[in-house]
Amino acid sequence: ASLGCNHCYAETIAKRFGKSGQVFEGAYDYQADGWSGDVTFHEHKLLEPTKVKMPQLIFANSMSDICHPKVQRYWVDQMVDVIAATPQHFYLFLTKRPNRIRRYWTSSCLDALIFDATFGENNIAMGTSIESNDYLWRADKLLEQWPGDCFLSIEPLIESVTLREILKHDGGRIKQVIVGGESGKGSRPMAEDWARQLRDETKEAGRAFFFKQWGDQMGDAYRKREGLGPIGRNLDGRAHGGKARRHVA
Repeated sequence: ASLGCNHCYAETIAKRFGKSGQVFEGAYDYQADGWSGDVTFHEHKLLEPTKVKMPQLIFANSMSDICHPKVQRYWVDQMVDVIAATPQHFYLFLTKRPNRIRRYWTSSCLDALIFDATFGENNIAMGTSIESNDYLWRADKLLEQWPGDCFLSIEPLIESVTLREILKHDGGRIKQVIVGGESGKGSRPMAEDWARQLRDETKEAGRAFFFKQWGDQMGDAYRKREGLGPIGRNLDGRAHGGKARRHVA
């Protein structure tokens, strides 16, 4: 856990839908009022992408960390099989533990997908979350352990972050930077200039910039000036929904 986990949206969702018979049953400990520590593989969801023919962007683990210590290797192998069988889709995976990527993501199937440089265009990207400069090491580890396309999720942005040096030396593999403020109960504010700095650094490096949201604590004066709701997406009067090539949105 890190500072960005303090008001976790996934924990809130698990609390709401973690009772018996609900989709995240067992994920939340209501007595302790927090995560239960259980990690569950919803195997019945595996084949859903194979039933969709139109290309889709699939964020595969919005309620999990793909490199959590309790994730089983054979779970990842099954997911990789589905990814290989559905080249029409593009898959995004996110982790706060990029130092553990190679413990899971090594198999003959994955070699064909990403680790074999001769394979060409692939349909998977790995990202990591960064909430302050103290966690920039995650970007370094991501680039070290994942040789394919990458993205960075700078969300929740709770302190000023600079990516200039990382984007200079990543070989162009970070295709997109996603930036967002914190939402939900107890959310912390994000300064306007923090978002502008990341936008400018990303654009200077020629990468896609996606501004996701200001967050719930953005000042009322700014929201009124820009005509925004509580979680508006305009930055200096413009929406930034930048896509990287065909597959990162």
